[in-house]
Amino acid sequence: MLAKHSLLYVLARGLPGLVNFAALAIYTRLLTPSQYGQYALVLALVGMLNMLIFEWLHLGLLRYLLTKIVPKPVFLATLLKAFLTLAVICVLGGIFWFSLGSRDQCLIFPGLALLLCTGFFNLNLQLKSAQLQPIDYGRLSAGKAVISLIVGAGLVYYGLGAQGALYGLASGMIVASVFWAKNEWQGLKLSCFDKALLHKLVLYGLPLSVNLAMAEIISSSDRLFLKWMHNEATTGLYAAGYDLASHILGVILMIINLAAYPLAVRALEQHGKKAACQQLQKNFVLIVAIVFPAAAGLAVLASGVTGLIIGEEFQNVAQTIVPWVALAALLAGLKSYYFDMAFQLGQKTVGQLKVLVVAALVNLVLNFILIPDYAVMGAIYATVIAYAVGLVLSAVKGRKYFQLPVPGVEIIKITGATAIMSLIILPFHKLAGIVDFLVSVTMGAIVYLFMILILDVAGARAMANQLFSGVKRAG
Repeated sequence: MLAKHSLLYVLARGLPGLVNFAALAIYTRLLTPSQYGQYALVLALVGMLNMLIFEWLHLGLLRYLLTKIVPKPVFLATLLKAFLTLAVICVLGGIFWFSLGSRDQCLIFPGLALLLCTGFFNLNLQLKSAQLQPIDYGRLSAGKAVISLIVGAGLVYYGLGAQGALYGLASGMIVASVFWAKNEWQGLKLSCFDKALLHKLVLYGLPLSVNLAMAEIISSSDRLFLKWMHNEATTGLYAAGYDLASHILGVILMIINLAAYPLAVRALEQHGKKAACQQLQKNFVLIVAIVFPAAAGLAVLASGVTGLIIGEEFQNVAQTIVPWVALAALLAGLKSYYFDMAFQLGQKTVGQLKVLVVAALVNLVLNFILIPDYAVMGAIYATVIAYAVGLVLSAVKGRKYFQLPVPGVEIIKITGATAIMSLIILPFHKLAGIVDFLVSVTMGAIVYLFMILILDVAGARAMANQLFSGVKRAG
């Protein structure tokens, strides 16, 4: 079932992922580094605010909708009323901020629009995910990505700069929500608001929201420091390379998590801890087996990847930091999508918060120390170290609340297969052009899959034989 759901989410996230890479390619050609820096800074601030203000609603929805603690209409009415209340507070806050006056006033209302649209759009995404509806999830994601790129690129082309890209992203979210999720909210009565449910959502989701805000600080505070200590152009050069690598691995990790997390929760709720651990072990092997080679391949082929996607003005910095971002994304993914689940499944999310506070403080201190002298490299060093600290603390502290299985033998096998793959493609790291890149990626994938079969990772030989026998019978 995990493989089936993963495949569906690959399809659901595949097109949006490709469109996002197209957006990165277009924006790094239409925007100057300074304009791209403004765009990246607003995205970072919106990401942090969304985590603090709205994310607890999304997390509570994902965790409790299937438990049916209240009828679905009551659940959704409670969510909607809470969202609208928070949205009104955000609008008032935005107006107040604008009235104070600042050099970046022109970005306040695009940022506010993006914040509200992000909150509502993610609510719809989590609703589809919680109900195990990957096809509808895919419609929302693809619609948002395509509309955002068309509108945003058009506005940027006609001279609106960073504002145009932000308004494009907001418009994609709201249009996709209206077209593909409005039926979920029709006919709801806000009077069905359930205070006990809201209290439960707050207790579960708010600590996790703060957790995610701390994670957002680790991944995005470097942009704020770069702008403060250097300039917006430096921020833009850094953000383009960071976004490229983090988006590639982020899409992969999100696909796996969207398929795997609901299955683990359902196993725990319906069949108990033993069944959940069995499912979690499958989840972990799948994460490692896909993300290890993806991160290694991205690091080795950084020059070819950046040359294909990033605009020429951004390429030198991107080639330098992409291998480091790949490592940071790998550490962050293992922590967020696996080891942090010990706190979530054990319903002890305050423990997760403590871990992330430590990691965020490490990141902030190192940014302050390293960025003045080392600029973009100081920012990425701080990020890698902070994620490493967070991963170790999460793995150690989380065992008190829920002991996650860690199949060491399978990790060793996958690491070996990844190392051999990396050595095979290393001679091709300087090649440029789409054909050379595709050849090297294909060669790496073939070598890696061959090693997975040779080492029999997670019973790969038996699965291959079963697949071959099925194809043979069908033929």
